[in-house]
Amino acid sequence: MTLGSKGMKLSPDPHRRRMPWTAAKECVPGVVLDAKEKMVLDGVQLVDVECVDRASQVDPLEALRATVAVYEYNTSTGKNIFQLASQVEFDGCGQRFYRKEWQEETYDEYITLSAIDFNRDGDKGAAHGYVTFHGETTTRPVQIDFADVPVWHVEFRVARAVSFNAIVPPPPSIGTDVPVDARSYRLRAYPWIDATDIPSPMLVLLA
Repeated sequence: MTLGSKGMKLSPDPHRRRMPWTAAKECVPGVVLDAKEKMVLDGVQLVDVECVDRASQVDPLEALRATVAVYEYNTSTGKNIFQLASQVEFDGCGQRFYRKEWQEETYDEYITLSAIDFNRDGDKGAAHGYVTFHGETTTRPVQIDFADVPVWHVEFRVARAVSFNAIVPPPPSIGTDVPVDARSYRLRAYPWIDATDIPSPMLVLLA
C-alpha cells in the first residue's frame, strides 16, 4: 500500500474510531438521550438536530410521542389568530378564540371574532371581536391585542360560522340577554359560593 507520507504507518485503531464521520447515521425526529443539549416540551426531550447516531436514539415509541408533541404544539399554542382563522370557514368570523390561561381554574374569557384583515403574508394584520368575560360581553367589537402572538386557540363550531357578507352579532350576556337559572348556573369567579344560596338580584349583579 502506498501512503501519502514517507515513513507513515497504518493505524491499529478501528476505521470508524479514526474517522468518526463515517459512522452510520439515521434520520430521526430529533429525539436523543443526551440530557445536556435538549429542550423539554410537554415532557418530551427534543434537540434541534436532523440526524443522530444509532447509539443516541431512543425507543421508536418515544420518537413517535415527540413527533405528536411537536405537531400539537405547532397547531395549538404555536399559532396566532390570523394563522388559525385562515384555516377555518369564513376566516373564523363568529368563532371563539382564547388563550390557554383564559380558561384555567375560575378564569373565563374568550373573544368572538367579528372581522379580520390579513396582511400580504397572511400571518398578521388587524382583528376585531367581542370580548366576553365571565358571561358579560362588550356591546361593540374592539381591536384584539396581541393577535399576532402565537399563543391562541380556536373553539370551532359550525353553528357559529358567519358568512363574509353578514354582521357578526355580539354573544348574549348571561344575566341580561339570557336569564339566569340559579339551580344550574354556578359562578366560576366565586367557586366557593353556592349559586342556590344567593338571591336572584345578587346573582344577576355578580354574574
